[in-house]
Amino acid sequence: MSRIIKSDELLLDEPRVLDNFNEIIEEPTAVENTGVVDIDIEARNIIQETEEMVLDLLDKARVEAADLIENASSEAEEIKARAAREAEMLHKQTRESAYQEGLEQANREMENIQRAVREECDRMLEEARERKKAIICSAEEDIVRLSLAIAAKIMDKEVKDSDIVSNLVQKALSMLGTADSVKVLVNSEDFKGMTIDENHLNAFGSGAEVVKIQPHEAVKPGGFLIDSEAGAIDGQLETRMHNVGEALLEEVVGYD
Repeated sequence: MSRIIKSDELLLDEPRVLDNFNEIIEEPTAVENTGVVDIDIEARNIIQETEEMVLDLLDKARVEAADLIENASSEAEEIKARAAREAEMLHKQTRESAYQEGLEQANREMENIQRAVREECDRMLEEARERKKAIICSAEEDIVRLSLAIAAKIMDKEVKDSDIVSNLVQKALSMLGTADSVKVLVNSEDFKGMTIDENHLNAFGSGAEVVKIQPHEAVKPGGFLIDSEAGAIDGQLETRMHNVGEALLEEVVGYD
């Protein structure tokens, strides 16, 4: 910047003559050369200091960069480790949650299966009961025929044994009750083979004062008819077979 002094109060006088002008001119030249040397040295010093400062800054920058990189690496490793731990924890929680959900689902499915099995068993049992009833009802006639066949075999043995007829007559008279007179009708063939007589029946305790045993052709072998004031007893073979069949049928149909 130019060092020119400017002022409104500047005064202008007459020119003055300087006697030592040459001396004045030369002296600044020497001074000027000395100033140039000093400036050059100062410039070099500044440059050197600047270079040293730059180098120092570069060293510090490298150190700081290395520290930053190291810190960043450590922080990155820590972040990676933390992320891995969190991922493992999340994975573990997911596994445990999935296991628990799977266990609950399995329990629900097992309960559903057990309930379905119970319902199926109840249904099959009820179906079996209904089928049993249906079979029994549909086989009613077969049961009756079977019962009558069994009874017929029993009666056939009784017919061949005259003592059976005598015993049946005695048992029937004991159940008859009190009567003045009783008439017993038997088949003529059974009458011939009977081992008891009227006196024996009177002494047996039938409750009747007079017991008459008579053959009658209307009575089939193995059967008998009792007539008295206290009531009548039908001991015919067909009647007894019918009673046996009815009793068996009632037992079978009534069974559950």
